[in-house]
Formats: sequence, C-alpha cells, structure tokens
Amino acid sequence: MPAARILILAASVVFILVIVRKFLGSWLGGPSRADEYRKLEQEERLESRWSSGDAPGCPECGGPTEFCRYPHLRVWRCVRYPECRGFVKVKKPPRPKFATDWERKRRPPDK
Repeated sequence: MPAARILILAASVVFILVIVRKFLGSWLGGPSRADEYRKLEQEERLESRWSSGDAPGCPECGGPTEFCRYPHLRVWRCVRYPECRGFVKVKKPPRPKFATDWERKRRPPDK
C-alpha cells in the first residue's frame, strides 16, 4: 500500500513539473514555431523580389510582384497578397513553327 502511494505521488509530481515547464516555456520562451515560419516566409519573399528583375509591377497598387505557379495557371502576384489582390498572367511563349505545322497536318480535315 505505501509503495502504491509513493508511485502515485511521484507520478503526480512529474506531471505537475511537466505542466509548469510547458507553461513557463511558452510564456517566457522564445518565438513560437509559427513566428519562425512567418519570418522565414518574409525572407523568401525578399529574396524572390531581389531575384525577379524582369517582374511586372502590380496593376492594382504598382508594387512589386512575385512569380506563383498554380496547377493550371502561372501568374505574377503582388507581394502584399492578402491586402492587394493584383496579379498579371504569365504570357505563353509563341509555339515554334514546326509544332503548329505538325498539328495542322495531323488534324483531320473539316467536312
């Protein structure tokens, strides 16, 4: 009986210490993981701004844009995205002449 009480007491003390450590760690500790991710994302945005010298300006606010690739669309989106929703679609390069000739030859004639 006394061994069971000692075991329960030890477990409760460990539990309380873990809770206190978590509380003090989050209260007095450094930045949270979300803050660190936000900071990394801002640094990546700055790098993409510096590397995209040929990027068009935002049509809404005139600010810089960054290249974004979506499954069916490629656009230059404003770096202030949540506030400004301006974007410019990426123009597709013209197809080579041999590719258009090939498609025209392979296409069945219209009746």
